Amino acid sequence: MRTQVGQIELRNPKDHEDTKDFTFDAIYDENSTQSDLYEETFRDLVDSVLNGYNATIFAYGQTGTGKTHTMEGKSDDPQQRGVIYKCIEHIFEHMAASHNQEEYLVRASYLEIYQEEIRDLLEAESNKKLEIKERPDGGVYVKDLTSRLTRSIAEIQDVMIRGNAHRSVGWVSPN
Repeated sequence: MRTQVGQIELRNPKDHEDTKDFTFDAIYDENSTQSDLYEETFRDLVDSVLNGYNATIFAYGQTGTGKTHTMEGKSDDPQQRGVIYKCIEHIFEHMAASHNQEEYLVRASYLEIYQEEIRDLLEAESNKKLEIKERPDGGVYVKDLTSRLTRSIAEIQDVMIRGNAHRSVGWVSPN
């Protein structure tokens, strides 16, 4: 991994000369911190949301590749907090700094796409398959997805606790 240039080099173990290089906007290795990731990749996105734009942070990948660590991390350790908690803190800090000069409405939803089905993780008994829809004004949404009005970081954390209790969790064999 060449983090400075955003490049990953794959080498065939049988033929040490042939390589395949993949270039990305940014890559992060085992020396990267949650703060590095947030500051370099997500801070500007959240600032755009605070300026009225819609945004989505989408974690995709195989079971066991670090999505939960990247997105959630450890909420009780400031150095290990993931992207979600850093976004929440950023939003509420911005709101507090506005000194009531602007109005904000913060809603939280929690969904999961698992085996190509969308599930509402805030509805414990819901096995209803949800659908992605598009409004004529250009907005994409998930029909019938639960949305909770939240007024604090603690209220969003409660939403996450409830949603996490209903997640599908895969198991990866250590072998």
